[in-house]
Amino acid sequence: FDVVLMDLQMPVMDGFTATRQIRADPGLTALPIIAMTANAMVSDREACLAAGMNDHVGKPFDLNHLVRVLCAHTGRQEAFAAPQPQPESPLPAAVSEAAASAGVDICAALDRMGNDQEIYRRLFDTFVTELGAMPGQLAGQLAAREFTLAARLLHTLKGLAATFGATALASAAGAGETRLTGYTDPAEAAAVAGQVGALIDASRPGLVRLAEAMRAAQPAPDNPEQAMDEPALQSALGALAIQLRNADMAATDAMTALRRVAGASLATRLQPMDDAIAMLDFERALCLCNELMQAQPA
Repeated sequence: FDVVLMDLQMPVMDGFTATRQIRADPGLTALPIIAMTANAMVSDREACLAAGMNDHVGKPFDLNHLVRVLCAHTGRQEAFAAPQPQPESPLPAAVSEAAASAGVDICAALDRMGNDQEIYRRLFDTFVTELGAMPGQLAGQLAAREFTLAARLLHTLKGLAATFGATALASAAGAGETRLTGYTDPAEAAAVAGQVGALIDASRPGLVRLAEAMRAAQPAPDNPEQAMDEPALQSALGALAIQLRNADMAATDAMTALRRVAGASLATRLQPMDDAIAMLDFERALCLCNELMQAQPA
């Protein structure tokens, strides 16, 4: 591997322990390890360096900054230039209005993602879907006095919400994480669960409307009425299946390209696989891809 991006808030073994174990291997002492975490204080950076990591990138991260850090630690400044952001496209009025209504700073979030509205939309869809289950997860963890798991869930929510520009939600999650860290008082935990859960419930309808507005603003398929011919479809699905089997992230781009040239009928059939890929559930997506190939005449 050229470099390790180390999440600090992993279950079972945290990033600090994982780094120390990697460094214990004499053959891995020089392997660059970059911490990625929603905590961005000086003390967090110092703790990462003390554990044997080479650098620290806070979330939400800027794409170009991340690339510069990776290049610096892999000696590839000469070979790889930082990616150029896509030309900034004006947001549809309905999307801008929905974002403002939901309290989402979508322009700042898009800027961090290189102004790639399609990437933002796909990831935001996943975030909104997962957000619906979080109040129940949080309440269940706190009821079982699993305070560490609850703090980790809030840490995840803080990073995701900040990445997508939902600043109020990110702030509340961060405050809740701070209150839970080191606490074992059930009353305090219940108060955190109630406050964060209530904010999620209050925020989610606006976030759902934003997701719907972005979905409605997607470019129309190149050939909305004409379906792909069978050989082209089989070839595209076969290539996609290989990517999914190899857990290749290029599958996300391949799915986007396939959806854009699919006819209306095929686009509907592709939707479950598209949703699975958006959730990075490549195993389920591969099953759906195989089913589609078997359903098509050779």
